[in-house]
Amino acid sequence: ADRLKEPTRTVIADKYDDASILFADIAGYTKRASDTAPAELVRFLDRLYTDLDALVDRHGLEKVKSSG
Repeated sequence: ADRLKEPTRTVIADKYDDASILFADIAGYTKRASDTAPAELVRFLDRLYTDLDALVDRHGLEKVKSSG
């Protein structure tokens, strides 16, 4: 964020020798979402994202974006 605020910046780009991209889908999610109480569904998604974030931290990765 600090680099974005610098008035003298021209281009902000980092170089990485390796990169991976993960696209994931929850099989049966549409049915699960329609058959599950909202609070329970939120707990399920919270556990899922918490577990994924823990894996990211454990392996020293950088998560750029989660969506869905």
